[in-house]
Amino acid sequence: LGTGANHQPAFALYTRGPKTSEFRALSIQVLEVRSDAISKMTNFIDTALFDSFSLPLVLPAIRQDSFQ
Repeated sequence: LGTGANHQPAFALYTRGPKTSEFRALSIQVLEVRSDAISKMTNFIDTALFDSFSLPLVLPAIRQDSFQ
């Protein structure tokens, strides 16, 4: 999911285990952009930060037929 941090683009990463259909919070990536290119990526592996960005800790499963 897209978000922002310190006036920079950022996004949340979620992961899904092999025996579950829901996606759980993993980390937040913050991109530093210079001259229209990514110059730095910072990865925050702290799910407590998701609340600060108003992001859910769990996303529901995606139905397979939603891709057709």
